[in-house]
Amino acid sequence: MEDQVDQESLVIQLRNAFLQQNLEPFDSRDISKIRNEDRAVLAYLMNSHFNLEKAYNMMTESLKWRKSFGVNDLSKDSFSEELLNDPYLYFKGYGKNGEPLLVLQLQYHKKESEKLPDLKKYIAYLLEYREGAKEYQKVIMLFNMSGCGLSNIDYDFIKYLISLLTEYYPDILDNLLVFEMPRLLSAAWTIIKNMLDEDSRDAIKFVNKTEVLDYVEKDQLPLSLGGSNESDATSLMDMETEELTDKKQ
Repeated sequence: MEDQVDQESLVIQLRNAFLQQNLEPFDSRDISKIRNEDRAVLAYLMNSHFNLEKAYNMMTESLKWRKSFGVNDLSKDSFSEELLNDPYLYFKGYGKNGEPLLVLQLQYHKKESEKLPDLKKYIAYLLEYREGAKEYQKVIMLFNMSGCGLSNIDYDFIKYLISLLTEYYPDILDNLLVFEMPRLLSAAWTIIKNMLDEDSRDAIKFVNKTEVLDYVEKDQLPLSLGGSNESDATSLMDMETEELTDKKQ
């Protein structure tokens, strides 16, 4: 009971601190969410281990990013059909506790790709879509590193992805799995980890075809990852229709 009271008190403190600042850098729809939804505020507190200052800074930077990125205005119409159906990024299968599995095939990534700005927004939209679903669930993000070489390693892009999952959407990540990372990329990942804060580093789990089964049953894991799930990869266009939380009022 005492813990619940403390949480409620911290939610009120964080909300009030945020609302007392200059709100011009933020989208009015996000301001409304912070003002009216305890869960939205609590997510930042939980992700910062209830450190009020850290939660405030995370919330402020996250909501500034949302406005600059135009997250609330993204829709399927914002993206080409090619990107919406691209096998580079897809939902397929579920984790052991029912978490949707979002697979990123990093072996197809090329640094300086002209698709990169749209890809960044598309990933944000996929997470926004999941976060706003009626049946809210955290996701497991799996970076498939098998077959990757140095030309696939884009430090800024990977840092963006990890920040997206651990800071900008602080309540959406269940686990971040780095799958079958080639040994030759160990030094590159050391550089990436040194670019991250401690909490972001702790979110990363390096797994092989055996260890990944601690998080995802074999019948839910795609064939390309050593599983037996033969169902089609699911692009956003094929996902079941879900009503989104009304973010645009």
